[in-house]
Amino acid sequence: MTQCRTSSTETYLAEILALVGMTVSDRDGWGSQAARLYALDIAMAVVNRNVNVIAEVGRQTLFGRLQEARTLVVAGRDDELGFVQGALEANLALTRSGRERSVWLTAIDAMMPNPHRAALICTRDALAIGTPATFSDVGALLRDRLLARLGEGLLIGQPAPALYLIA
Repeated sequence: MTQCRTSSTETYLAEILALVGMTVSDRDGWGSQAARLYALDIAMAVVNRNVNVIAEVGRQTLFGRLQEARTLVVAGRDDELGFVQGALEANLALTRSGRERSVWLTAIDAMMPNPHRAALICTRDALAIGTPATFSDVGALLRDRLLARLGEGLLIGQPAPALYLIA
């Protein structure tokens, strides 16, 4: 079972790397927390890049819920993301069609139960919502966030050094 999970995790990361035109040799930092935080980073970036199509109340709700989700993930309370996803879905009905709706859907996608799949879907969303003229900017942003989360994941995965008390 672990073997299957690892290969699907690697597959998701390989697809993300292909989408953003990047290669990395060390993939050990791609754990569940890194993938979830990357998905949330991308959802937040999509909101930031499209603030002009979202009403002020919607922006505040999106930013607040995404920040709440980030806090839950860092605290190891991923099982509570369903609440955040439900709150976002309730607001989705109030959105207009087009880009505004796509932005909300990206935020909801970041809460998918599988964090690796959420990362892949949010990457696809970010590339689809951006206009062709801004593709390179979006690609650079995605690469930067991915490298940051992979590096952070490596640090989180390292064992803490033994502490010695000297009397």
